[in-house]
Amino acid sequence: MARITLEPGERFEHYHDHASRTEHIVGSVDVVMASGRLSLRPGESVDIPAMIPHAMVNVGNVPATVNCTNHVAADPKNA
Repeated sequence: MARITLEPGERFEHYHDHASRTEHIVGSVDVVMASGRLSLRPGESVDIPAMIPHAMVNVGNVPATVNCTNHVAADPKNA
């Protein structure tokens, strides 16, 4: 599991070679994929299929945090 904190306006684009689940913990987060944009509220989650490029975007004015299962963060700040 990786815990990712995004500063206001920050966008984290990536993909994985396996399916993953992103759970919104705090703040205002949108998940963007080719299929559309989903706004997550705290406690909500979204399943991301393998090999699908996606981004998490902090659309709020304070830091936002999400947990990603089956995910390895490339940036140690987000580990």
